[in-house]
Amino acid sequence: LTEGFIETPFQVGATVLEPQRNDSVGSFNRWQSTLQSIRRRALVGVQPTAGGYAIRVTVAKQLEDLPRPEGASSGAAVLLTGGGLPTERQATNRPAAYSAGWIDLGRDEPLEQEMLRRIRERLAAPAAPSAPRPVF
Repeated sequence: LTEGFIETPFQVGATVLEPQRNDSVGSFNRWQSTLQSIRRRALVGVQPTAGGYAIRVTVAKQLEDLPRPEGASSGAAVLLTGGGLPTERQATNRPAAYSAGWIDLGRDEPLEQEMLRRIRERLAAPAAPSAPRPVF
């Protein structure tokens, strides 16, 4: 037996408008993903041991580094100084701002613990049915 690992690609965090997705654990992380561009990547390592397997889960969390907020309108309004009106209509749909990169926020420990809990639930042996308890 050898050890192995699974690495996921980065995925944008779930927002409050996506209750079906469960990669943002806890209200703080869900609101943070709603108000900021957050992405996560998971690495799950499995290593055989004498009594079974050791499972290690690491989730990296990053924040997008933008030069300014995408929806900001600061500097967009320019006063016309010429005497005439503009003849050509300017495009209102501009491409998204270039992302300078991602800022590492460290590990997402609540998501790591939730993933380990779910793995443990799926790998646990089913409990033997117990005898019915008398009702007094």
